[in-house]
Amino acid sequence: MSINEILDTVRGYSPDADLDVIVRAYLFSAQAHRGQTRKSGEDYLIHPIAVAQLLADLRMDIDTIATDHASVPTSSSPTTPSPGASQLSIGFPPSS
Repeated sequence: MSINEILDTVRGYSPDADLDVIVRAYLFSAQAHRGQTRKSGEDYLIHPIAVAQLLADLRMDIDTIATDHASVPTSSSPTTPSPGASQLSIGFPPSS
């Protein structure tokens, strides 16, 4: 499973979607969790990628899929919520 598979799935049901939102969220998560592994020894990103693929399989919107990657538990990452939130808010529609 990879980010490219997720993007291909989204393209299949939403050809005009701004996939850059998903890519930026993935890159943010990859940077925030660089070098982190699970108890199993596997790379940390295995779970967020699997969840994002499930969301894409359910034909969720790109913001929902991106939010999966953007949710970084502060206890497991050196990233603080404020910089991540401001970095990812670029390109997200304003809240109603």
